[in-house]
This record gives sequence, structure tokens and C-alpha cells, in this order.
Amino acid sequence: MDVMQPDTLPPLRHFEIAKIKDAAKELAQQDSEGFVAKGRKDLEPVPLDSPADWSIKPYKDRNWMFQFHAWRSLDSMLHILVNEPGRAREMAERIVAEVAAWHDHARSFMRSRWVWYDMSTGIRAQKIAFLLWAFRYYGYRDLLEQDFWPALIESHLAKLTDPKELNPGNHGLFQLNGLMALLWIYPDAGERDKRIDYTAHQLEALLHDQLGDLGVHREHSPHYHFFVIKVIEQVLDAPWWESADMSAIFDLVQRAHVAKYWMLDPNGYCVPMGDSGNPRIKLKSPETLLDWPHRENGKTVGALVDAYGVVRSRPNAKRGDRSLLFMQGGFFAKTHKHADCLSFVWQERGEDILVDPGKYGYNAGKARNYFKSTRAHNTVEVDGKTFSIESRYAHGNAMETVEPYGQGWLIRADQHRPERKIRHRRTVLYLPKRLLVVLDQLRSEGSAGRKYSSWWHLNPDHELTMLNDDQRLITGLRGERVCTVSFHAEGVEGEPTFTQARGQESPMLGWVSPAYLQTIPTTTFGYSVKGQEHDVLLATVFELRPKVPAKASRVENRKGKTRLVSGNAKRFSGDDSKVLDLSSILEGF
Repeated sequence: MDVMQPDTLPPLRHFEIAKIKDAAKELAQQDSEGFVAKGRKDLEPVPLDSPADWSIKPYKDRNWMFQFHAWRSLDSMLHILVNEPGRAREMAERIVAEVAAWHDHARSFMRSRWVWYDMSTGIRAQKIAFLLWAFRYYGYRDLLEQDFWPALIESHLAKLTDPKELNPGNHGLFQLNGLMALLWIYPDAGERDKRIDYTAHQLEALLHDQLGDLGVHREHSPHYHFFVIKVIEQVLDAPWWESADMSAIFDLVQRAHVAKYWMLDPNGYCVPMGDSGNPRIKLKSPETLLDWPHRENGKTVGALVDAYGVVRSRPNAKRGDRSLLFMQGGFFAKTHKHADCLSFVWQERGEDILVDPGKYGYNAGKARNYFKSTRAHNTVEVDGKTFSIESRYAHGNAMETVEPYGQGWLIRADQHRPERKIRHRRTVLYLPKRLLVVLDQLRSEGSAGRKYSSWWHLNPDHELTMLNDDQRLITGLRGERVCTVSFHAEGVEGEPTFTQARGQESPMLGWVSPAYLQTIPTTTFGYSVKGQEHDVLLATVFELRPKVPAKASRVENRKGKTRLVSGNAKRFSGDDSKVLDLSSILEGF
């Protein structure tokens, strides 16, 4: 079997092989205790035969099965193969036995979901390319001449060059990188030149689909922006892409680097929307934030970051001056999408006030369904049903504007969901550290008597109590501050129904997920109304106060005019009035 002749050992960074501090120790633990999937301390080690039984399914866990069939259990052996020459032959023989056993399993279970899972296949292809490179370098011709190699390679090439198998999301990057690596290292590949052209074309198209025209990752999850940019750079750094013209992609990636700064809260943590975790991420130059097109107003800056609307404190602001409002307005495809359109998170003085529920995990079931649902987010639920996240209903970018408004900001998004016969325009008036006014205009394109529920989710450390008959009080904030909540509705029948829950099991309500597959209770509340007219307005006002007021700021309708009544109204209007007419803001719907 002809393989390209390398002059050096392959650098591990190109091949999706996990970083390991002490590979010998990890392999010894794996041999004695079992395989532990990367990052899955919640699961017990799984003892493996030598070679492994590739048909096992010890957990009903997607992530575990993906890692197993991506050959993560071989990573410590691959490190030893490269870094410990005295054990190289031992590791090479052991790895070949594992690969041959996997190949035998794959031939018997060609339709297995996990044998040819998209991302696993791409990562395996990179490891196959790595092995061909390393074995040729070491001169292990006897190992390269074993009968299974051509069939193993061709089966991966066939899967990875089938357009129907290409994942349109970030998994596709791993597939294409594995494909190009195999084609580069294996000159005997059938239709090699044609397949190389296909791979380069698909990569450029995929990256544009992933990053749009602005360089912002379009899978609705800020954490994946960081993940995918890192993967893209690793991909483009590999030698098998050197012959392709990637200049346009490099420009896009550079814009993506600037966008990263808008994906972090002022404390340096990833905003946990969609399938995002909430890790702390250190970026070198906070002022890079200002390289993105933005507007300024006092101590805060605001921008449309593709389908995100963001207002936040300036870089390096002290904790007392840290503010964030981060709204989600995109729906491009199903991948990593939650039913969270027009939802947002809110922080003041570095403290969460309105929160996102988090990723939870990928295991199908009641909890996963809840964390993806509309009612788990700070948005409006219609008729008690979760909005679909199927790609055929994607509406693209609903964000319209982030602009200064007096001393504060006006943020607006407008989504049309014809499959549910509903239009929802959300306008937010935001005065950092003081006031948040959320105006939800909803138009039914079907019947008029529909149910609308406005849901809100608090920091788990905070509590909600009654202030008076129609207003609530959020307590437990740092510095003994409080936050009042008032609700107003127009075009509805009767009075709103108020719901409050914390850690409710059936149906699930009032939960956040701080880490993978973990849940903790949090206070969730909502106002539900029945529409009397086709057009309905829901107005929710949050106001931060140093002490409990006699009466909270509110939206009301007086003599046919909708208006904000608040001591902070003058900071939007510029005059001394405590009343702000909202007519101009609400018109045009």
C-alpha cells in the first residue's frame, strides 16, 4: 500500500487527538480501571477488552458513544507512539489490533448509528491518516501491509465524500478535515483529484454557512463560536490545506475573532444561550471589543452581532459598572437551537438577574425537552406550546436594531412564524443599572382568543415575593438592592394569571443547568393572558432600587395611550416628566 513518505513524525495537534499530560499513567489507569470519556467525570470508567468489543453500549449516552467510536480510547496510545520511541512498536501493534477489531465490527454493522456517526467518522479519518504517516515514518511496513487497510480507508472516503452524509453544522468541519487528511496521505485513493476538489469546495461553502457574512457562528450558541473558530484554525493550519486558496476564509475568521469579545459577559464568562456552557474564557485584549461596529452611550456600548443584540459595559469596567443585556434573535437551522427566539439574559453590577437555563445535555428525554423549550427561556409562549426548532421553520435573523435612546438603549427584534400563525415583535427599553422595559407585541394571524404566557427566570440565589396586589419584588440581590416587577396587557380578556415555580417536577418548571446533565432549582414566574383581539401587547417592567418602593414603575394605558410611568422615564425622554408616551415605539407593527 503506497503512503506518502514523511520526513518527521506527525504533530498531534492536527489530528483531533486529546491533549494528555501523562499518557503512560492514563493508559495504565484505562487498562486497570476502564475507559473514561473526555470530560465525563459523571460516568464511571468502562472496562474494555483488548482489543475492545466495539458493539458495547454501556450507557444510553450520545456523547459517550460518539467518543468511543471516535477512538478516544486510543489517544493515550497515540501519544506514547510519538513521544516514547522505546514503546512505539508495542503501541503500534496494539493500536492496529484495535483498529482491525473496529473494522470487523463496522463491516457487520454498516447501518449502525454510531459506527458511521458523522463527527466520529471525521475524527477517525484523521487518526487513520495519522497512523499511516507514523507507521511509514517508523518503517512498520508489515503493519501497513495488513489486509484491512485499503477497505478501511475506502469505506471512510466513501462516507465522507457522500454529500448526503455531510453534516451542515460544525460536525462537517471534522468530516472534511478527516477526508482531506486521508486524501493527502494516501495517493492510491480512487478519484483522488476529484475528491480533493470536492473537499475544498465543501469546506469553503460550509464555513460561509457556519459564519455567515459577518464571521458570527450561526448555531445559536455562543460557546460553539469559540469551539468552531478554534477548530477552523486547527483545520487550516494542517499541511493538507496548504494548496487550497483560503484567503477569503482567513478574512472571515479574523472577523470572527473580534466577534468573540461580544460573546462574553463583562465578567469574562461565555453567555450561556442555546447549547452553550458558561465557562470563563480569557481573551488577551479586551479593547478588541470596540473593533466591531458599535454605538456608544455613556458607560455602555451596543451592537448588532449578526443575530445577537448586545448592550454591555465597556471593556475593563469595574464590577459596580458592569452591565449586560444579550438578546437572541436568530434561527438558521435546527443545530444546537433551543426554542428561545427573542429571549435574553440580563446582568447588573456583574450579577445575573434574568438567566438562561443552560445547555443541560444531549440525552433525549424529559429534562432535555424542558431545557430546549420556550417556557424555559425569557420569552413568550403561545397556546402553551413550544415553538418548533425544525430547520424548515427557520426565519433567519430577527434582530433589527440596537441604538441609543436618551441615556439608555432601544433593542428590537421581530420574528414571523407562519407555521404558528403568529408574529412577535419585542422592543426593550434598557437603562443600565436602573430600568428594563420589555414590550411584546403579538399578532395572531389565526383566531383572536389565543393564550400568551410571558416567562421569566431568575438567578437561583434570588427570590420573588409580593409587593402589592399587582406587582412583585425580587430580593436577594447583592448590596441589599431589590428589583420590582410589574406587568400590563392590552387587547386581552380578564386579568392575567400569575404562575410561580421553583424546582417543579411535573410539568418541569423552574430549573437551570450549571453543568453537563446537572440541574438546580431556580425561581421562574410567568403571566398568562387570553387574547381578545388579534393584536396583543404584553409589557413587563423591571426596576432596580436601593430599597423597597411604595409603588413600582409600570406601563399603563390612560385615555387610549400606552405609557411608561417611572421616575426614570425622564432618562429616556430628556425632560423632567415621569411619564413616557410609548406610542412612537409601538407604532408600525
